[in-house]
Amino acid sequence: MNRRTFLQTTSAALAASALTPLAHSADAPAKKRPLKKAVNLGMVKGEGSVPDKFKMVKDAGFDGIELNLPDDSLSVDIINQAKAASGLEVAGIICTPHWKFPLSDPDPAKRERTVNRHRAVSRRLPGAPVVVQRNRRRPTADYADRSDPVHGPR
Repeated sequence: MNRRTFLQTTSAALAASALTPLAHSADAPAKKRPLKKAVNLGMVKGEGSVPDKFKMVKDAGFDGIELNLPDDSLSVDIINQAKAASGLEVAGIICTPHWKFPLSDPDPAKRERTVNRHRAVSRRLPGAPVVVQRNRRRPTADYADRSDPVHGPR
């Protein structure tokens, strides 16, 4: 095989491989995107009950809802009723008290309180992910020394 034949064969093979996906794309049904969208319940403005707000979120095209817990106005029964009526899933739970009681706090009692709150929330809604965020108010916190949030440094 000489250089000219090699370049012609290679060019033809590259062109054919580039056009193959275009030929099959018209025949194949469109795949649903694996990416799901969720919004925090606190972002839903307007009047209405919790199930009504879940329905508004679903009607807006979202697949899930994120909750700020603990919240005295949200019982597990209300959340489950709203999930069933709307078809939304709980995409995440943010335990809002962790801003006052961060896992990076040097006080073991504050760390233990936060861990216990996270456990309590996750027991209320099994299967829903609980979001734990880094406390940006203490960017110099030494997380390596606080690897055990309840018992402190090892």
